Amino acid sequence: MAEEQISPLKDFLITYIMPEKCYEHLFLRLNLTHGPCVKIVLSKILSMWMLGELIAPVLQIWVVLQGGGAEGLSLVSVLLQLLAVSIHTAVCILHNFPIGAYGESVFVLVQFVLLVFLIQYYKGNTISGCVLLSVYSGVMYLLTSALTPAVVVMTMQEWSVLLVITSRLIQAGCNMKSGSTGQLSGASVFLVFLASLGRAFQSTRESHSLHSQACVLSSCCSLLLLIQIQIYRKPPTSRETTKRKKEE
Repeated sequence: MAEEQISPLKDFLITYIMPEKCYEHLFLRLNLTHGPCVKIVLSKILSMWMLGELIAPVLQIWVVLQGGGAEGLSLVSVLLQLLAVSIHTAVCILHNFPIGAYGESVFVLVQFVLLVFLIQYYKGNTISGCVLLSVYSGVMYLLTSALTPAVVVMTMQEWSVLLVITSRLIQAGCNMKSGSTGQLSGASVFLVFLASLGRAFQSTRESHSLHSQACVLSSCCSLLLLIQIQIYRKPPTSRETTKRKKEE
């Protein structure tokens, strides 16, 4: 009976989290210090966390639409993130990869494009937003055409993490300057932090190069934004507190 009850869990773990040998080590023998298996499990879990980055921009867009404004969001920060994703997409296109290999990048790219437009729209710069997206289309064309040498795009891809780091530092600076995180989505930042943590773990596991160190720095920058959201969170005003008490 016990075996029947645990078999669905075992099937799930073996299918998605760990090989059967690791299941035996960790669950049957309770050898929780088995190094190789622990690394495999952590890698799988962190890889799942990285999937959260796909919907992080959606959550940010939702917050902007719900709040009817984009206060506190740095346009430069979002543009740098868009550029980083665009470079990765361009590399995949240049190598003629099937769309299934980089479909998630295209999905994130579209989200950032929409977010850039919304930031400009809510600032009353709709025309500027359209012009900006037109310029971006030109940049994307250059990245994916023969006008830009493939080696240049590959080099940009290798160090695109620096764009992400700069993006998060700019947003952090914007938060510090205004003393508020504005419409910055806490859930979105949290998912990005988990994804960056997973990427840092995987990169340091593979090597200890400058790129892996940059990934660690990127996760630290994400953590900084997460801390800022907690620090600058606005407490409810006395009017809001009174209203809640009346409703209760």
